[in-house]
Amino acid sequence: MKKKRIEVLDGFRAIAIIMVMLFHFFSRWTNIYPYENSYDYFWFGRLGVHFFFIISGFVIFYSLNNTTSFKIFWKNRLIRLLPSMVIATLITFVFVLLFDAEKIFPHAHLVKNIFASITFVQPELLSTLFNRKIEFDYINGSYWSLWHEVQFYFFISFIYFIFKSNFLKIFFLASVSFTFLGAFINSLGTSSIYFFLKLKSVFELFNLTKSLPLFCYGVFYYLLYKGEFKKYILVCVLAMFFLQCYVFWFDRIRILSMVVCQILFLLLIYRPKLLNFFKKPILLKIGGASYFLYLIHEVIGVVLIAKYGNFFSSSLFFVLVLIILFVGLSILYTQKVEIKLGKYLKKII
Repeated sequence: MKKKRIEVLDGFRAIAIIMVMLFHFFSRWTNIYPYENSYDYFWFGRLGVHFFFIISGFVIFYSLNNTTSFKIFWKNRLIRLLPSMVIATLITFVFVLLFDAEKIFPHAHLVKNIFASITFVQPELLSTLFNRKIEFDYINGSYWSLWHEVQFYFFISFIYFIFKSNFLKIFFLASVSFTFLGAFINSLGTSSIYFFLKLKSVFELFNLTKSLPLFCYGVFYYLLYKGEFKKYILVCVLAMFFLQCYVFWFDRIRILSMVVCQILFLLLIYRPKLLNFFKKPILLKIGGASYFLYLIHEVIGVVLIAKYGNFFSSSLFFVLVLIILFVGLSILYTQKVEIKLGKYLKKII
């Protein structure tokens, strides 16, 4: 992959994480903010996670094409994800013990939820595995998307290394089949047959079908980039797109945002010069640090806004300074800790 296109992906990540942060700090917790809903203009920012999923599909398939085994792929993924997750979870846990006296986030005060967070597994699934004797939750609610990521990593890597010669056909046909099955199960009411109700509960725990189309879009765009266009893949992608719009997305803004994402990726492939804006140095740095920034900002940021936002003449100014601090610290962490730690772990493992 050419460097300029990797840079554009980092620019995409930067826009996605900025969207998510604006959503969390201005729209997600209006009942907690001192300014309530005065700046509630960023509810669409939650769609930034969808953008992340498409980028992930593109990048993960690129990684698979440059990995020789299932074991090495997962070693690289764990080295990439786990250390920062552990560090971010512990920082958040210690922070809420020290500053969240009002227990705005009570689940973040519980040691058991450290385990739930660093495993990447959905807390409801962990609670079920423990026969409901222990009820788990995330330290930080933003971690929900990592469960989708991990499921996708397993799904695509299993198919890739087991059925490598027919990977594309099996992957896309399986994705379409699971997406349709998930949509059908999601539509069932409480009066349905017992078997289907049990199946629905399984699909709620293993919920990849809701995000799988987004990852598939990324894989599709990587194939376009490589010049490996196949008509049946386009049919599969379009089928998932329309099904997703019909079953899960009812508002026009959500659909419009996804159309914008598709346009950006098409420009990335066919008109990259039009995306020079995404290669600005500050966006590249934010994009490179987006993983840790995503993990660390929500709970800490909301607690700080709730406690200290009224101490300033302008709450808006305080939040903007907070965002800059989160960005700066995440860039510093990524450059000084994450990258170096990753290289060290690859050497010793």
